[in-house]
Amino acid sequence: VILTGDPVPDITVNPLSYNYGSVAVGQSAGQNINIRNDGGANLSVTGLNLTGSNQAEFGCGGPGAFVLTPGASQDVLVDFAPASIGSKSALLSIASDDPDEPSVQVSLQGAGALLEPDISVTPTSRDFGLVTVTQSGSQSFVIKNEGTTALNVTSTDLTGSNVEDFSYSNGGAFDLAPGASRTLQVGFSPSS
Repeated sequence: VILTGDPVPDITVNPLSYNYGSVAVGQSAGQNINIRNDGGANLSVTGLNLTGSNQAEFGCGGPGAFVLTPGASQDVLVDFAPASIGSKSALLSIASDDPDEPSVQVSLQGAGALLEPDISVTPTSRDFGLVTVTQSGSQSFVIKNEGTTALNVTSTDLTGSNVEDFSYSNGGAFDLAPGASRTLQVGFSPSS
């Protein structure tokens, strides 16, 4: 003789943790959290609640309370909108009438990042060494955008003493996407 009890709801939540990665301050990123009823009776989700030190930078859309029939699921959109730079975290608590898991927590992490270009020039100086008059030397410099948005180089100029002995190519005004680089050639032809 096999005895079975009354069917019960069984909540399954996926994912149980999510990392949004870096999101620019003032922007937002969303992630669906799937709530499914794997049980044999209706599942009543009675509340969705965000807690934690950075809860204000996370938002939970969708219904606050709902019922899932056996085998049914509901996506809940959780947004991350950092207000400042740095690591952020919160917990999404999902309350239901699942008898063995009345509350399921989803761990949320992300980082607020600045959305700005960041120029780097490598190397920052060069020594052309001894170059005789009527001869020339050439050195290269790499200009790179280490930032998170496009870098607009508005001009490339030579300044300083003896500027007339130097020249450059591949300079001027140009744009660099994040992570992109450009090689600038600088020539030295001493006049005396």
